[in-house]
Amino acid sequence: MRFGPRSLRTSIMGWMLLLAVLPLLFIAVAVVGVQRRHEMVEARHNTLLLAHQVKARFENILKGAQAVLRQNHSFLSRVVVKPAEFNYILDAAVAATDGFESIFLVNAEGRVVAAGVRDTGDMSGDMLVGVDFSAAPYFKAVMKKKTMVWSDVHQSLFTGRNSVTLAIPEGKFIIAGTISIDSLGSQIRLLNLDPALRVFLADRHGTLIFHPDQEKVSQRVSYAALEPVRAAISGRTGVYAFTLDGEKYISGAAPVAGPGWAVVVAESVRDIHLYNRRMAFLFVAALALVLVVAIIGSVYISSRIVRPLDAMVIAAATLGRSSYDLEMSSQPFVELEALAQGFREMVATVRGREELLGESYERLSEQYVLQETLLDAVPLPVFFIDGAGFFLGCNLAFEDISGKSRDEITGLGPADLGGIGIPGFVAAFFSGRERPTFAAMRARFVDAPRECRVVDAGGKTHIMLWQARAFSGIGERYQGLVCVLADISQLRETELNLRHAQKMEAIGTLAGGIAHDFNNVLNAVLGYAELSLLEVEKGSVVEENLGRISAAGRRAADLVRQILTFSRKREGQPAPFLLGPVAKESVKLLQATISPDIEIICRVSPDCPPVVGDVSRGQQLLMNLCTNAVQAMDESGGRLTVDLDWVDNGEAPRPHEHGWLRLRVADTGPGISAAVKERIFEPYFSTKDRGPGGTGLGLAIVHSIVTDMDGVIEVGDGPGGGAVFTVWLPGAGGEGNAAVAAGLVSPMDSYHGRVMLVDDEEMLRNFVGRALEMYGCEVESFATAVAALDAFVADPGAYDLLITDQVMPQMNGMELVRRIREKRSDLPVVLFTGYGDKISREEALEQGIDDYRIKPLTMADISDILKRFMA
Repeated sequence: MRFGPRSLRTSIMGWMLLLAVLPLLFIAVAVVGVQRRHEMVEARHNTLLLAHQVKARFENILKGAQAVLRQNHSFLSRVVVKPAEFNYILDAAVAATDGFESIFLVNAEGRVVAAGVRDTGDMSGDMLVGVDFSAAPYFKAVMKKKTMVWSDVHQSLFTGRNSVTLAIPEGKFIIAGTISIDSLGSQIRLLNLDPALRVFLADRHGTLIFHPDQEKVSQRVSYAALEPVRAAISGRTGVYAFTLDGEKYISGAAPVAGPGWAVVVAESVRDIHLYNRRMAFLFVAALALVLVVAIIGSVYISSRIVRPLDAMVIAAATLGRSSYDLEMSSQPFVELEALAQGFREMVATVRGREELLGESYERLSEQYVLQETLLDAVPLPVFFIDGAGFFLGCNLAFEDISGKSRDEITGLGPADLGGIGIPGFVAAFFSGRERPTFAAMRARFVDAPRECRVVDAGGKTHIMLWQARAFSGIGERYQGLVCVLADISQLRETELNLRHAQKMEAIGTLAGGIAHDFNNVLNAVLGYAELSLLEVEKGSVVEENLGRISAAGRRAADLVRQILTFSRKREGQPAPFLLGPVAKESVKLLQATISPDIEIICRVSPDCPPVVGDVSRGQQLLMNLCTNAVQAMDESGGRLTVDLDWVDNGEAPRPHEHGWLRLRVADTGPGISAAVKERIFEPYFSTKDRGPGGTGLGLAIVHSIVTDMDGVIEVGDGPGGGAVFTVWLPGAGGEGNAAVAAGLVSPMDSYHGRVMLVDDEEMLRNFVGRALEMYGCEVESFATAVAALDAFVADPGAYDLLITDQVMPQMNGMELVRRIREKRSDLPVVLFTGYGDKISREEALEQGIDDYRIKPLTMADISDILKRFMA
């Protein structure tokens, strides 16, 4: 197991502490260990010696008692006295002998014939005379063995304390003496043993007859299971260890001859080692003192040694931060001074080399960053592979197509990215056993770009142009190919769309040219119809016919607007209008062109507010949605439902101050799949073949119109099948223009002033001129801008209003306005055109045009112009 670097200061202090403390610790351990062994040996010796002493004391007492009994029995046998006098003799014998409580004579029948007792105050020997001891175990044993017998411990008749009786058969009598166990215990106390020692006496059955704890004696506790007691009872002498009440003891045991008692002198192991513990405490105190002194000394010595090294460490760290403004002071030791001098020289060398490396690194970093930036800026996927086909790196474009970071790509093999990056013909080149040389790679990949198919990380297939060039650097690792991929999938799709768009553009250009010329003719038709309506009798058949002509002309004008919008030749005029009349007119127009198998239901709520937009684009929105629904039901027929109503903000996509107009166009066709819903508003996307009804522009234009009107379009499934397109358009305040369905002409107002009218279309010029005159204005008309400019230059103050067309030969309307404004900047100018691509409303207003109108002009337009500039 390896450890990290250690602190020098800590190591010095540790070793010094170890050298200071270890010897003392070793001595302490040795002394304490020797002392413990000595104490155990001494304890074993002392306990055994004391056990022998106690045994000898007991045996002497018991032998003395035995001798006294034999002497008294012999005396009584020789002297002729009366039995009553025996009591006095035995009393005297008890009083003269230590230990006896009583001495008595027992005849062969077991009855006491004489007795002597120790003076106890109330007791006398006469009280024992006649007592029957024939049932006593010791009496039976004496009668049977005819030898001296020691009784078991029993309670004294006099004191009630534990006692033992010695019985000796002599002739026809048995002399017996009762000895108090307490008197024997007093003999133990006379030895003045150490209080820590435990001395106890057990009878031949192991029952305690003496113990420091008198309660154990009273309870007749048995120690027969203790090894020293068993040994002594068995007649063996020795030293034994035992555990009692959870504490360990060393004991000496010896048997007491005669009664067969066991004397045990025990000492607690804890008490044996008490002195040893005190000595250990002294050693610990000494060790702590030495440790403190050693710490102080080691701190001082280590500081003297390490402080210069710390200074060098700080200097090295400063040097690591490329800071060379440091000084290394002189060191107190020769070795450290040599180290410091070497460090100074190293600093000087490193400073010089770092300056050179810094310049080189800066140049390399700039080149690397520039190269990486250039590669990442290239929109084409670029990657590098070595001579074995393994990836060395790539740019951001390749990360995007592979779905992996350059760190993940680096090191992968030719087949690890699947169909991404390395085409099959390249992977086959690297599949050989031998690593290709640079010359072989350079010769192999010099062809023109090859077209291949690549599957990206998302599973999408791309048509790619693949180009590679061999490179060689330092070492074989930097020898391989630089590969560039160019995605031409969109190019192929664009080529198809471009061919289609060119067709559409040609059609749109033709339609725009036709619509422009038709617009001028249509303007004259509508204008003269409106002029005629002002002069015919009200309620007449002629007025009705003129009204129908005017309505048909307006519908034709709407168709022209759609053609111009489609060909991008016209821009709408956003204004509030009512979508309800537009919806009804669109449904009527569609009804005449569709199959009778398709039923159309149109429901328009009467409380629908106006919306802001261009009326013609609103009609185009409805026609495209309805046409899309009709095409979905071409084969099987069905029902087309158009619902238009107003809803508050609760159901709408987002809040709006005027609420929302909701248009729902539903069909009962086959419905729209989830995959088609994701692309349904893409330009040129169509589920039909590119042919009639399959251009892919209808719903794209719908989405554009809804977005321009700040609305939202949603696609869903119908309740009974089919599809539902829901268009949300924000409402507009006020009243909308419903002129799409109206056929009335505003009443005439009267104005005064001179108007310059310029237009190359004679019918339109005559209509507008006549209309202006009917409103009371004086009109001077010009067929060309050049003629109008000459007239204006001749008399600049003669005109109050200029109304000019934009597209005219020789000079267009904006050029005429610019030259007139050079002479007179306050003249109001109205520009009207049917060819919106030439100049938009915003451009016209920015260049100083006061009003901008789209053909065809109506009486309402002319009235509005005069109200603004001639009132």
